[in-house]
Amino acid sequence: MANVKLTVTIPSEMYEKIETGKKRKKINRSLFVQEAIHAYFAVEEEKEKTRKYIEGYKKYPEDKKDIKNLEKLQSKTLHGDF
Repeated sequence: MANVKLTVTIPSEMYEKIETGKKRKKINRSLFVQEAIHAYFAVEEEKEKTRKYIEGYKKYPEDKKDIKNLEKLQSKTLHGDF
């Protein structure tokens, strides 16, 4: 993937946090910002997965029979009867 140059305007307090963070991690500013952006998208992706999971669970909730079967399977697994 090709690199592109990005110019942004941010509050000075945020800039100072970036500078402090990059010095602490001993990396350059570009890498620090790349890591921050990567972390942001990872969190957003996880939120989306959770949202979809909850949506699916609400659409197809477990019934009592499913729960009983899972409990039996867990019991067998924990007691080595699997």
